[in-house]
Parts: sequence; C-alpha cells; structure tokens
Amino acid sequence: MDYRDNYEAYELLIPNLSITRLEIRLYDTVSNLNNMLKTMPNLHYLTCTLFDDYINGNQWEEMIRKSLSKLKTINIQMKYEPPSNENKEVQLNEIVESFRTEFWINEYQRFIRCNWYITDKEHEPSYVDIFTLPYVFHYFDGSPECVLTKSTYPYDNKHLICNQIDGFHYQSSYFTDSILSHVRINNIRSLTLTFPIIEQFFSVIPNLDQLNSLCVYVNEKKNLDNIQSDLQFILDRTPFLYSLFIGPLSAFNSHIPFKEITCASVRQLDIRGDTTYSSWYVSPSVCEKQCVQLFHSPLAIQCETLNIKVTTRQIILDLVNNMPNLKALNVMCDDDAGSYVDGAELLENELFNWLYQQLPSTSIISRDTTYHRIIQIWIR
Repeated sequence: MDYRDNYEAYELLIPNLSITRLEIRLYDTVSNLNNMLKTMPNLHYLTCTLFDDYINGNQWEEMIRKSLSKLKTINIQMKYEPPSNENKEVQLNEIVESFRTEFWINEYQRFIRCNWYITDKEHEPSYVDIFTLPYVFHYFDGSPECVLTKSTYPYDNKHLICNQIDGFHYQSSYFTDSILSHVRINNIRSLTLTFPIIEQFFSVIPNLDQLNSLCVYVNEKKNLDNIQSDLQFILDRTPFLYSLFIGPLSAFNSHIPFKEITCASVRQLDIRGDTTYSSWYVSPSVCEKQCVQLFHSPLAIQCETLNIKVTTRQIILDLVNNMPNLKALNVMCDDDAGSYVDGAELLENELFNWLYQQLPSTSIISRDTTYHRIIQIWIR
C-alpha cells in the first residue's frame, strides 16, 4: 500500500481486526502512522518504508508497545534529508543509539544500519537511509556516494546481504566507494546493465541463477573494448533468462555483432531502444539492413516474442518469414499513416489491411488498445 496524504481515504480500506500482515510506504505522513497502527491490533507482520521523515527507535518502541501487542516481525526503512551536513557522525550516533536497546536487539532480533549519502558533491545535498537488518526490502540505491555508515550490528564490517531485491539498474559508477562495495545482491530476477561494467559488478551481484529479465544499454562515451566478452560472460551465467532487452540496436550492433551473442534460454527479445511505452514514439526505427543481421542471429532464431519498431512494412513480413519460432510480434511501423484531429491521433487502416492480406490466414492481427500505432500479430 502506498500512502501519501489522505488518511481518511485509507480508513475505508483498512478492515481493522482482519489485518495481520501489512507492507506500507508512507510519504511525509508520519503524523498519521500511529493512528493507523491503532486500528490494527492483530497485526503480526509489519514492513514499513518512510520517505522524507524518520522515527527514532524509542518512538517506534512506544508505538508498538501501545498499539501492536501481537506484532511478531517488524522491518523498517526510513529515508530523509538531514537538517544539516554538519556533525554527520553525531547525528548518526543519535539515531543508532535509539535502536541499541533490549526491545530491538533481543525481543525483535533486529539490528539497524544508517547510511549517509551525498548525491551532489558541489552542492552537497544529502540524505540518510535507515534500515533494519536483515535487509528484506525490494530496492537498494547504489548510485550516490555513501560517506558514512553506522550500525548496531556487531559484525557490520562484513557484507550487507540483500536477498529480496526484485530489479536493479547497474552502472560502472555504482558501488565504487568503500562502504557500498560490500553490498551483495542475491536472487535478483530483473537487471538493467549499462556497459561498460567493471569487475566490481561480479562481487556486488555474484550470481545470476534466478535472473529472468535483462536490459542492456551501451554508453558509447566510455571504453567498450571488452563489452562483447563481458556480455557473453554474463549470459553464460543466466540459465533461466527469458527476456532480453537491447538498447538502441545501432549503438549495440556497432560494438557487439548481434549474431555472435548466444543464450539458450532466451525466448523474448525487445529491441525498441527503451523499456518504456514512450520509446515506441521516440526511439529510432530498425532498418532492413539491421533486420537482416538480426535474422542470422541465434537469439532471433529461437525467439518466440519480439518487440520492435521498423522503418518499412516489408520488414514486418521478413520478420515473420525468417524467424521460425516466432509466435507473437509487437511492431510499430514508420509508414503506418495517421493524422491528428484536436490533438488525437486518427490512424488509417491501410497498413493493417495490407498485413491482413499478406500474412498467413492463420495469423491474428490487432492494434494495441492503448497505443494504437502498435500492431500485435499472433502467428500460428
């Protein structure tokens, strides 16, 4: 549940006594948290993420003892901007000591860790990230510089293990400071990589056994000498990878011959240039020459679902005819004629009808109900 600023609206959604488990994110609404918890006396499990504010350990203890007598498990993450960048160590020590109590360490067996991040060295905006250990949250930010960390955990010089992060975007500038370099992310299922990567990547994310989806981008402003071998090294360690997204194909293909990349488990390819729906409209289209290179790649031969934007309609037929295992094609074509009336796009059906005539009669063709320029083709 995401909870921002209208507590009365959420009162109707909380069935009070029936709630035993709650995962909630609150945005600058700490004043209402205590009232909310009072309505859930049978709560056994609480995971709470607070943004733009924090509650110290003593205040948490008071709320839990008064309102949540049946609580068995609690996980907390709080992110806020400190009042000043002065006396960082003093500020973190005050936070940590409020959690170094019998209540937290013995009763609930929870340690706390505080990281102080600087996101812009020139202007020094900072934020503090406070979280309970073990780390059970689905997101970890490795991009800013962590300049100070404090913890109640007695072995805090060892690795911070993150086992439940769903998705992560890694760049070579991440996890480079001495504190964040000890983070270990396991069991990740969705990963975005911007190449080149550095050796540090393989220590932060030591295994990819559970990876299901991989997005690959290329930073052409950096040294890309080892990009092909690094990518293949990663793909060779992803036995369950199903979906592979490639950033702009022109940039990718100029550094990695697409036909030389292999991964036996991949069945879905996305080469739109960006994972967002807006990329259908702003990303460059794939030309005929690039598609010919695609046809001859092992990834295309085994592909069952393809998302692509192309320059001409003939390419659509070529895709269907040259990808033997293709079952679903989501495509946008540059010569799909349309016009705008009062700001709304009105598409003609000329391309749609042409495809209907050219494709096998067993094919099913439709337009996406939200983004009408996307044509969906099911091949049987």
